[in-house]
Amino acid sequence: MCVQERCQTERIPAAARQAVAAEQRRVERATARIGPEARRHVRTAGILLDGVEGRVRALDPAAAMARGWSLTRRADGRLVRSPHDVAEGDELTTVVGGGEITSTVRTTKEHTG
Repeated sequence: MCVQERCQTERIPAAARQAVAAEQRRVERATARIGPEARRHVRTAGILLDGVEGRVRALDPAAAMARGWSLTRRADGRLVRSPHDVAEGDELTTVVGGGEITSTVRTTKEHTG
């Protein structure tokens, strides 16, 4: 083998080692940046999730019922929203915080104003 060919073949592995070392350094730098950035993203997501969780809890029908609210349904399952939704003799089911109450409409009265 001529000297020039040997020099070229020896340079290829050296260049490959240098390229690999440069890439390793690049990966190490990127890895060092990812850690703090990932923690920041996780903290931000946690704060957003806490806010969503609070809104979900506030809108939970069970929480509203525990505060004294109720849901009243007709026999066909439709919600009662006004006195016009029921008639005398209709059977109703009212869901409250601790269970259900079944009742029969005797009279209705509309509030004005």
